[in-house]
Amino acid sequence: MRALLTAILTCAVCAASSPARSASAQEAGARPRRTTSSVAGSVSSSTVSSAAAAVCRVAQLAMPGADVGAKIDACDAALGADKPGGEIHVEGGGTISTFVNLSRGRTLWFHDATYTLQQAYTGNPSQDIQTELGMIRYRDGATIKGDGWNTILVEPPITNRPTVFAPYISSVLTQGGYFHGVTRDVTIRDLQIKGRQTVASNGTYSTIEIGNSHNMLVENVFLNQTTGNGITAGGSSGLSSIGGCGGRALERECASGIRIVGNRLFQVQNQGLNVVNGRDVVISNNVIKDHNRLAGSNGAGVDIETNTVTDTAQAIRIEGNMLDFTNSPQPFAGNGINVQSSGQAIYGPVDVLNNTLIGNTLAEGAVGHMVYGIFVAAGTRRVTVAGNKIQRTTNSGIIAYGTGHTIRDNELVSVGGGGNIAISLMGTNDTAVRGNKVRIERASHGASDVIAEMPGTGANNNTIEGNVADTPPRVVGAASKVSAHRTWATQAGRP
Repeated sequence: MRALLTAILTCAVCAASSPARSASAQEAGARPRRTTSSVAGSVSSSTVSSAAAAVCRVAQLAMPGADVGAKIDACDAALGADKPGGEIHVEGGGTISTFVNLSRGRTLWFHDATYTLQQAYTGNPSQDIQTELGMIRYRDGATIKGDGWNTILVEPPITNRPTVFAPYISSVLTQGGYFHGVTRDVTIRDLQIKGRQTVASNGTYSTIEIGNSHNMLVENVFLNQTTGNGITAGGSSGLSSIGGCGGRALERECASGIRIVGNRLFQVQNQGLNVVNGRDVVISNNVIKDHNRLAGSNGAGVDIETNTVTDTAQAIRIEGNMLDFTNSPQPFAGNGINVQSSGQAIYGPVDVLNNTLIGNTLAEGAVGHMVYGIFVAAGTRRVTVAGNKIQRTTNSGIIAYGTGHTIRDNELVSVGGGGNIAISLMGTNDTAVRGNKVRIERASHGASDVIAEMPGTGANNNTIEGNVADTPPRVVGAASKVSAHRTWATQAGRP
């Protein structure tokens, strides 16, 4: 068999890679396939093939069986596990039942078709844990890509085991413990992952697990009704390695240099885009529509949520994303953006900038499917919430705990109501609330336009300045102050 694979590979060496075929997604609003990265200075968004690139085409393998996964692994072996580089081209669709383990520097290119991940649950815990930790595993320098959103991978069928992509070193068990270390310089792009489960997972695992990878790009991926969390950066901080969190010293591991850019999530279950342990992470220009398809495990659209005090949450930017829960199947589909802490000694900065969050239309009687717009939790520090537009949330548009925040230049329309105010400061200290515009669209009864410190929470030493709302701000802290407040009448009318 090895001789046969080598002969096939030899025929493919020096063959130019197949050009990516144009693809238009079947879901409205699809982006065209992109061939270059939209993040300056990030990892390479595609593998450039030269005349000498080694190429193995799965369709040319003369090996028995219909398992595409086994054939991908055969191609990987033929290219040489100890030889970084080379491309594996997959065409025509089929079933992937064998775990795929890519060698270093390998490109795995799925061309337009549907590929169904079909790993079965055996009941053997030592084997079934593998499905939880990814059916397609990547090593350093890997690129996994499609031709666009008509390249479809169907998620595994087992409840609570929805992971499609994960780092190899996080996915293999030995002697009852995980291998550790970080994976570097990986790209996943230009494909669709389609959900098929009918029961919500427990929210433990994600469709794309970035783990404690460094310099990784996930771009132009369409998660279509997938069942686990969407895309998650960060794994356990319980192990240390050299440069484990992006530096040079022996340190606890974290995700670092991560870019999650230009993806679309439609009715994704649980948390959408997540950071559980990361530094230098950018989540930008993604679209999250109608979040949470199934009842039972609703989560936020974007979630910064460390799990232990040793996890990292530093230099994180959430910018230019669209979160629209208007047609969510769930009446209270979760918060828009969560920023949370587990009590880290070093925290932030976290920037939440220029996002659009929509809980529902402004029609009379429309209830916001988004519970809170932006939720900044206790223990957080140095969070900037600026330039966001938030519409028709059930509770507050912005609610903040923690210390040393900046909340400025946001526009809130018909948020809150029923005792939940528009911008709520809950035990917040040393925070500036400036230049925000809060209004009620008159068709949206029950909404609020109040900016206030909440009594009994310990809120104090906050500056509330230059905001626009028909109701004056309220403060309870002895050192807090309000200045230059304007109503819409003094602002020369409503927009």
